[in-house]
Amino acid sequence: MDRMNFLSFFLLCLTSVASSNKANKHKPWIETEYQGIVMENDNTVLLNPPLFALDKDAPLHYAGEICGFRVHNGPSGSGSVQFEAVVLDRSTGEGLVRSKEPLDCESQREHSFTIQAYDCGEGPDGVNSKKSHK
Repeated sequence: MDRMNFLSFFLLCLTSVASSNKANKHKPWIETEYQGIVMENDNTVLLNPPLFALDKDAPLHYAGEICGFRVHNGPSGSGSVQFEAVVLDRSTGEGLVRSKEPLDCESQREHSFTIQAYDCGEGPDGVNSKKSHK
């Protein structure tokens, strides 16, 4: 009976050690440069290449999914206030960039900013989420 308890304890310890390994091992990846245009009377930015973030942790639930994008100021210090990037499909990492308000292309013809993707981490609360390069 003592041997049986030892084996149960040993198996339980192995199980808890194996489950404590981090599932979220990789950072998401996005292209290093995008160019886009905005058509008149539209707020969607048509990007080339399209906005997709990839994660080598896929198809793991949460760790392999893209939960969001962040828009950061560009070199001129403008851009992030006027634009947002949203996730269209968490499993494929497809995203969309759009302006938050109508753009006045006559007063400012170009906008520059950086985008960063982040994955869903190790669970629904986003613990240990990882970020891509900008």
